[in-house]
Amino acid sequence: MLNKQQKLFYRRRMIFIIGDRSVEDIPKNELQQVQRIGKLIGSPIMDHSRLLEPIDIYTFNFEDYMDLIDEGYSVKAIINALGISKYRWMKWRLENVPKEEKIECHK
Repeated sequence: MLNKQQKLFYRRRMIFIIGDRSVEDIPKNELQQVQRIGKLIGSPIMDHSRLLEPIDIYTFNFEDYMDLIDEGYSVKAIINALGISKYRWMKWRLENVPKEEKIECHK
């Protein structure tokens, strides 16, 4: 059984693989990786385990974003909880994600 740190590592790995893409946009081999990791930690993504409550975009900050990512939520779930479009999400990221983090977000 994995400890909390190991689960956090694998959840981050899943988020890295998934990125901002929907399931339909993820190549089969990458989707299989996500599914294997999901089985390893117990759930492919937190979205399926615990839905996010609505989030206020005006108080949402980078630290909140990283906390949700660390908990295993997908970017898609975060966008849905914020109730914004992908365009507005990209604008938020440009305004709020530190420069060094932007490089990691786009890998």
